[in-house]
Amino acid sequence: RGGGRKTEDAIGNDQEWWIETLHSNPRIFKIHNLLTPTECDHLINLGIKKGLQSALITPYGTHELVESTTRTNKQAWLDYRQDGVVANLEDKLAQITNTDADYGENLQILHYNKTQQFMEHHDYFDPATDPPQNFERGGNRLVTVLVYLRGAEVGGETHFTKIGKKLTAQTGDALMFYNLKFGCDGTSRECVDKMSAHAGLPPVVGEKWVATKWIHERKYQGE
Repeated sequence: RGGGRKTEDAIGNDQEWWIETLHSNPRIFKIHNLLTPTECDHLINLGIKKGLQSALITPYGTHELVESTTRTNKQAWLDYRQDGVVANLEDKLAQITNTDADYGENLQILHYNKTQQFMEHHDYFDPATDPPQNFERGGNRLVTVLVYLRGAEVGGETHFTKIGKKLTAQTGDALMFYNLKFGCDGTSRECVDKMSAHAGLPPVVGEKWVATKWIHERKYQGE
């Protein structure tokens, strides 16, 4: 059990989060008691109000947005520090990762129904294949945090494919994993942690809501 800290959440309740190490290679952790159920419901509602859409990507070498074929879930992007709940979560994650809140991309709300999934992928930018501008906005993606807002009753795990582990979390808890090896520069291909490859599995019973936060090596400049 890692060191925790008692914080006051955005609706005034005191709770103590704490960190559990799940795996050392890649570095995977579970953050317990990160959000209250009320805060989780609030973030889901923000995502719904923002408008859930299919994932769009820009294939390398093009400037055209196309619908992803590897990611069939729906998503919505919230604004940076959109309200007290969002800002509170951003501050907690900055504290936990020993970064600043502005190192993170905007919070992304993800919704998975049955059959919807995110096939095997990695979250880091690959120095060998990704365009240079990806690294100019704040370096590489150092850490990924998946906050479980509402888990599927069956299925819907995060599958770390290189180590054969299927992980999930309770409402208000989060999975946190590092995309880069410890202490090195994300512009080097030797620095990215290929063991962090993972997939978002489809729910079998129920639906799944998560909030994703990608935290960079330094201040993120946005699009």
